[in-house]
Amino acid sequence: MSLITYEYRIGAQWAIEKSEVRNSQNCKSPTYVISNLSGIKYYFTLYPFVGDSPNPYVSIMLNFESKEKITVSCTICVATASLKCEMNDLVFDKNCKSYHSKLTTRSMLFDPGCKFFGTDQLLKIKLDGTIRLQLPQPQKEQPANAFGPLSLSQALWKKEDKDVTIVAEKKEIMVKI
Repeated sequence: MSLITYEYRIGAQWAIEKSEVRNSQNCKSPTYVISNLSGIKYYFTLYPFVGDSPNPYVSIMLNFESKEKITVSCTICVATASLKCEMNDLVFDKNCKSYHSKLTTRSMLFDPGCKFFGTDQLLKIKLDGTIRLQLPQPQKEQPANAFGPLSLSQALWKKEDKDVTIVAEKKEIMVKI
């Protein structure tokens, strides 16, 4: 069985109020659905305060039921602070559904000079990336005959019972052969 690699773009923008960041252990983004891949969803979480760690970090998390491995490469950025976190070739499977990266230091996060929060007091995080997975190649259906699939008339002609009823505007027309 051969496998085909599928690659899809993912992206999201998320705005978090400064008061929520300051008062939360973690801030979770909305969950985003990958429309071309049923059953695969993702979100990211900001952890501004993690125990005694001075470093807030951001995580990308996948929610999926598939048995296949999923590879994600993405950039998470805060444009106002000129910050980019590259996360490349992250392999997600049934045992690993999240990865995290240091975002900045806690003191820099709340330092007005670092501009993590805009004048609207929002921390705006943007994610751009790709998701790749390998799936079995779909089996091609064999044509019904050497010339391709049968037309309706060919299919009816091959049947023993060649009687046809046509219904149009609540009228029935029966054709017997």
